[in-house]
Amino acid sequence: MLSFSCRRSKRIKDKHRGRWQSTLVRRKSNMAKRKWKSKRGSQFYHKLF
Repeated sequence: MLSFSCRRSKRIKDKHRGRWQSTLVRRKSNMAKRKWKSKRGSQFYHKLF
Protein backbone atom coordinates (compact mmCIF):
# COMPACT_ATOMS: atom_id res chain seq x y z
CA MET A 1 0.00 0.00 0.00
CA LEU A 2 2.93 2.36 0.64
CA SER A 3 4.31 1.81 -2.86
CA PHE A 4 0.98 2.92 -4.33
CA SER A 5 1.18 6.37 -2.70
CA CYS A 6 4.80 6.79 -3.84
CA ARG A 7 3.93 5.76 -7.38
CA ARG A 8 1.03 8.19 -7.67
CA SER A 9 3.11 11.14 -8.92
CA LYS A 10 4.90 8.91 -11.44
CA ARG A 11 1.57 7.61 -12.69
CA ILE A 12 0.57 11.00 -14.10
CA LYS A 13 3.68 11.03 -16.31
CA ASP A 14 3.39 7.45 -17.47
CA LYS A 15 -0.25 6.39 -17.37
CA HIS A 16 0.04 3.06 -19.14
CA ARG A 17 2.89 1.78 -16.98
CA GLY A 18 1.12 2.92 -13.83
CA ARG A 19 -2.03 1.08 -14.84
CA TRP A 20 -0.08 -2.13 -15.46
CA GLN A 21 1.68 -1.75 -12.10
CA SER A 22 -1.63 -1.29 -10.30
CA THR A 23 -3.07 -4.42 -11.90
CA LEU A 24 0.01 -6.40 -10.85
CA VAL A 25 -0.29 -5.11 -7.28
CA ARG A 26 -3.97 -5.99 -7.18
CA ARG A 27 -3.28 -9.52 -8.40
CA LYS A 28 -0.55 -9.95 -5.78
CA SER A 29 -2.81 -8.72 -2.99
CA ASN A 30 -5.56 -11.09 -4.09
CA MET A 31 -3.14 -14.01 -4.03
CA ALA A 32 -1.96 -12.99 -0.56
CA LYS A 33 -5.55 -12.76 0.63
CA ARG A 34 -6.30 -16.26 -0.61
CA LYS A 35 -3.15 -17.63 1.00
CA TRP A 36 -3.85 -16.09 4.39
CA LYS A 37 -7.46 -17.20 4.31
CA SER A 38 -6.42 -20.79 3.67
CA LYS A 39 -3.53 -20.83 6.15
CA ARG A 40 -4.30 -18.77 9.25
CA GLY A 41 -7.45 -16.83 8.59
CA SER A 42 -8.14 -13.14 8.14
CA GLN A 43 -6.77 -11.92 11.51
CA PHE A 44 -3.13 -11.96 10.43
CA TYR A 45 -4.02 -10.49 7.03
CA HIS A 46 -5.73 -7.52 8.67
CA LYS A 47 -2.61 -6.92 10.75
CA LEU A 48 -0.44 -6.85 7.61
CA PHE A 49 -2.56 -4.27 5.76
